[in-house]
Amino acid sequence: MVVTSVEETAVNIIVRTDTSAMWNFTVKTMGRDVVLTGSTDPIRIEVFARHIPPEIVPPTLFTDSGNAIAFKFDVPVTTTTESDDLCNSIFGNVTIFGTGARCSFQTAYDLVVTIGRGDNLIEPGDSVTIAPMSIAAAGQRFARPFRRNTQIDIGPPANPISVDFAIAGPEGVNHCGIYQLKAEQTTGHGGRRMTYRWELVSPQQVDSTSSLSESILADINSQNSDFGSPVLTVNASTLANGQDYTLGLTVTNFLGGTKTRTHTLTVSADVRPVLEIEPSNVIPERVKLSARVKLIALVSYSFGSGCSVEVDSTTYKWTTDADNVTLTKNEERVLLIQPYTLPADSATTLTVTVNSTTGQESQVTTKTIVLQTLTSPLIAQISGASRVTIGPSDELVLNGSSSHDPDSSKSDTMDPLTYQWNCLDTGNDEACDDNLGSERAMSVLSIPRSSLTAGRYTITLTISRDTRTENASMELIVESAPVPIVALKTRGGKTKYRNDENIYIQANIQSESAVTVTWQDVNGRLDSSVWTEGVLKSSEKMHKTHTSIPSSQTSPGSEYTIEVRVTDENGQVGVASFVFAIFQSITQCQVEATPYIEMEPMTLTASGCVTDPDAQPLTYQPFLGIPKLGGDYQTVVLDGSKRDSEQTIIATPIDYSDDQILAGFKVCDATDLCIEAITATDYSPLEALGVGERETFIADRITAELETGNLATAFSNAINLANYEKKLITSKRRRKKRGAFDFYDLGVFGEFEISGDLDSVLLVIQDSDFYAAAEPEETERFDEVENFQTQVLSTVVESGTSDSNEGAMILDLLPQMVQQEFTEDDIDVTLNAITRVSLQFEQENYQPTLGTMERELTALGIGERNLNADSSPEKIREQRNRIHELRREALARSSVTLNVGSSLSLNISGTPMGVHYFLPDGTQEAWVPDDSLPVRVRPGQALTDMFSYDWCQSSPSVACAGIKALVIQLNDWDKDMRRCSEFTDITLINPLTDEDQLVSGLDDPVEIELLPHRVPDGKVCVCKYWDEGTATLETTGVETSYGSDGSLVCRSQHLTSFVGETEDAPVEVTTKATLTTDKAPAPQTAGMPTPLLFGIIVGALVLIVVFVIIVFVMYKINREKKVRPDGE
Repeated sequence: MVVTSVEETAVNIIVRTDTSAMWNFTVKTMGRDVVLTGSTDPIRIEVFARHIPPEIVPPTLFTDSGNAIAFKFDVPVTTTTESDDLCNSIFGNVTIFGTGARCSFQTAYDLVVTIGRGDNLIEPGDSVTIAPMSIAAAGQRFARPFRRNTQIDIGPPANPISVDFAIAGPEGVNHCGIYQLKAEQTTGHGGRRMTYRWELVSPQQVDSTSSLSESILADINSQNSDFGSPVLTVNASTLANGQDYTLGLTVTNFLGGTKTRTHTLTVSADVRPVLEIEPSNVIPERVKLSARVKLIALVSYSFGSGCSVEVDSTTYKWTTDADNVTLTKNEERVLLIQPYTLPADSATTLTVTVNSTTGQESQVTTKTIVLQTLTSPLIAQISGASRVTIGPSDELVLNGSSSHDPDSSKSDTMDPLTYQWNCLDTGNDEACDDNLGSERAMSVLSIPRSSLTAGRYTITLTISRDTRTENASMELIVESAPVPIVALKTRGGKTKYRNDENIYIQANIQSESAVTVTWQDVNGRLDSSVWTEGVLKSSEKMHKTHTSIPSSQTSPGSEYTIEVRVTDENGQVGVASFVFAIFQSITQCQVEATPYIEMEPMTLTASGCVTDPDAQPLTYQPFLGIPKLGGDYQTVVLDGSKRDSEQTIIATPIDYSDDQILAGFKVCDATDLCIEAITATDYSPLEALGVGERETFIADRITAELETGNLATAFSNAINLANYEKKLITSKRRRKKRGAFDFYDLGVFGEFEISGDLDSVLLVIQDSDFYAAAEPEETERFDEVENFQTQVLSTVVESGTSDSNEGAMILDLLPQMVQQEFTEDDIDVTLNAITRVSLQFEQENYQPTLGTMERELTALGIGERNLNADSSPEKIREQRNRIHELRREALARSSVTLNVGSSLSLNISGTPMGVHYFLPDGTQEAWVPDDSLPVRVRPGQALTDMFSYDWCQSSPSVACAGIKALVIQLNDWDKDMRRCSEFTDITLINPLTDEDQLVSGLDDPVEIELLPHRVPDGKVCVCKYWDEGTATLETTGVETSYGSDGSLVCRSQHLTSFVGETEDAPVEVTTKATLTTDKAPAPQTAGMPTPLLFGIIVGALVLIVVFVIIVFVMYKINREKKVRPDGE
């Protein structure tokens, strides 16, 4: 501080400081306080030391992916005001960012603006304005914000994303017919529209009437506001026989990135089958070794009027030129190549030979495709904390075994990774490798005691394989005195999470004394007061605890640093830091749809969808949105590959009356994070399908697809036709009811009921007289289509699906089946198909989406409610047990992303169920009731001891804490039960493997609290469990008590399925209140007075009668108005 006298009455105080602060100075003259006239207080001068406004470090650029702009500041910053709309609070004009743009702090220094959708979006060379008083230095009490509008110029990416694509289409075409070339698997769009430019490379000139003439190509390139078209339609009749035509397509993104590919068409004078190979999920020139490659042989025989080939049968044969590649199931239309099958950094040629037979003649057509594999960067990782403190004599173990090669499978024979650990003393910038010991070439490094003096060090792990090298680093701080040593673990050793995941971090602490633990976000962007911290568990010198950060705290695309500070009884502090990131969400999707004309092809196209680079590829599931009251919509899954951003499907017949309908894609990334992109399109119902048209549809859309192994498409088309037949019968029934009193006409009640209530409107018909209006031939037609649906499922049982993606499609479509009834055999086939698909998921390590699992659960619920009463008790029990086991598996599979302290609750077709992942501590409830699942579970000390921290540890770097509880309430388990509560099944599963954990012989019983039904006078509700071996209710090991709020409390030494059963009350019944809880009491129904209940019932009946009379009178008035002559 410098004080200088400027004038006789002025004092200038200058303060220079690196941190913000405030001082009070007292003015003195000759050692005595200077006071104001009439006051005893001395003059006090307040001095504020402020940071200068933060500055943006130039240059500000688009990110390499092109869908975001990154602003970097010279100091950690924050906004000066709290706002849910960060973009509007920072920038003067946000319209240039587009609709749905999002702003977030990726780190404390980095602000990222993710571009939204729309036209006239910001481009390189444009500028943005940061509003005044919007951003200031973080953590500074007197930080100075921006004082004025600050204009920032935006530059292009340093390494712009590259464009790539494949041209799909035939190489050999006939001299007649219409053919298409199309750019597919396009990457590098950066969230904006691409520019497509077609040109004829050779021959140099063609006739002006040719569909490849310069004027025609110019017209195509000027389409879509001069962006051009990815599709080129070729009329072969305008081309010369025997001529080769080479076409070039150049695709350019808005950043200037460009790619050109060529495709050659050869025109044949004969009419022959045309063969193409469609790679459904890879670009042939850029195939990752970890990709599951799916190649589809597309052979066409009809190309327009008068241009077709008659064929009786077709066979397929796939071969390869690679000696070290073995093809399985190579005589089918679809060839599936499993991950890690293709050799690295090589080109593999595959050939499909198609033999098309007509009578005694056959035509052989061949097609080749070259798959070029690429190698991926190695992934180096030091498990646990990114910063650790230790004492001078402590040993530290660092684990790099989670480092891996993405191109390597568990069973490969490639050379192993090599490891090298290095040390840098950051205080003097000198190497300290010798201090790390003699085993620096191992995956796990043990730093010897007392090998490093007090100071700061950077420890680096370098991994290598072939020509590839990657490294990872962490900071090590050696203190001069002993401190607690903290090791951090996460679920699965992850450092990157979905934006709907809670973040679980476990701390294992070594300390001689008791400790206190504090968690915090280093940059202050997260509110630690809403984190869930575990109870500290101590045993000798080891202490364990955890924190769980709710997903609502984090933002997509952001990075966070969490610090845990551990203080021992001597005041010594050990510190560890964990850095994690959140995947970017899917943005900028725009959908276009052609009109929805029932039973006709409809094309859906998604463009501009961008996601996190580590979460690719995206998949696209087409669906319909049926509007519901309140502005929401109900989804109907449509056929599709779940892969391509453009799909052509058959428009499903639906019972719908508006002239527009919603259609779109459910877009999901590789982490199973999904969004729905939807648009409105014109809707036209199908009035009638002629006999010939129906036969053609069955032959081309169902039978042919079945024969070629395209099961999901055949299944969807069979469901479409069944819905068409149902719609015809429905319309006919309505017409016959005209003139009669019909609640349906008044919109009061549905005409017939359908089972299921989740994500579907096309399910099993439950109305017994639905077919009363149908003629025999109509019922026969329905039976025929019904058999096609069953035939597809039987094929799935026998041979499986082409891959797990198609299996997921089968599950998605299951609840939309239209059946007259579910017979005993139908249920068996359905359960066998689900079992086969689930096994395929496990074999291919495929994680289906939550929506797929919900639809599987819906189908299981339908099957359970339709168990055939004519079946034997043994058969019903067998099918019910299979349904229950499959339901458990599906529910467990749905919970793979849960972290400790989080839950998943579902209500599938009236069956409440859920999963809760908890860490038992012996005092809290493991399951707290909600509106959909009113169950409480208290684990007790025995379960607490069994399932605490690290009980299922699989590696030193992976946290395994707590247990998952699956809770399912079954309403229709056994109709002969005298139930006085819901039949509740409880299963505990390993959170890492999802394996069931058998629990029995507990010293301290677990408590299950159920909401009881009303019990008649003279009866009591008794806890029992279901013995699966004897298929009876038993009481062994189960005690019954009653809570003070009227709840039924079952105390059990084991876990299985529990239910309250009504029994005669003993002569004297003692109500024992064993439950003490601060939760809201459950509704008390057992004690409702009988007269009151009777009054409620009578009142309800009276209201119903009055309502029916009013509706009938309104109906009569309406009918009289319709028949009354004009003028009366």
